[in-house]
Amino acid sequence: MFLDEVHKYPQWAQELKNIYDNYLELKIVFASSSLLEILDARADVSRRAVVYTLQGLSYREYLNLVAGKNFAAYALKDILANHIAIAQDINSDIRPLQYFDAYLQYGYYPFFQEGISLYQLRLEEVIAYSVVLDPPIPVI
Repeated sequence: MFLDEVHKYPQWAQELKNIYDNYLELKIVFASSSLLEILDARADVSRRAVVYTLQGLSYREYLNLVAGKNFAAYALKDILANHIAIAQDINSDIRPLQYFDAYLQYGYYPFFQEGISLYQLRLEEVIAYSVVLDPPIPVI
């Protein structure tokens, strides 16, 4: 079962705890912008849940999105041993530095796909959801 923005549902913590306790074979994945609410869940969901933090996009992931590529990830030892060949291979396909300034400005979160002009607004919404326990309803 996959649930998104679970903190918006009244009594979500108690409901999830009941499902978890009564349906042991069921796997539950839930997402929320409000980590504080998850960690402070009154029904002790925080003791049952494994909390993962989703990081923003790496530069490689950003390039894959904007350039429509599928660049592989490399281990540090491979980069150190084969950096010239890796760089030549990448540069034969794309000029990665032409995208770097854009990545620094709006590439860490994939909001840019909704429109670069909305990036700052979407970032502020995420900050509000993360910091404020009872954020305003966003305007769509």
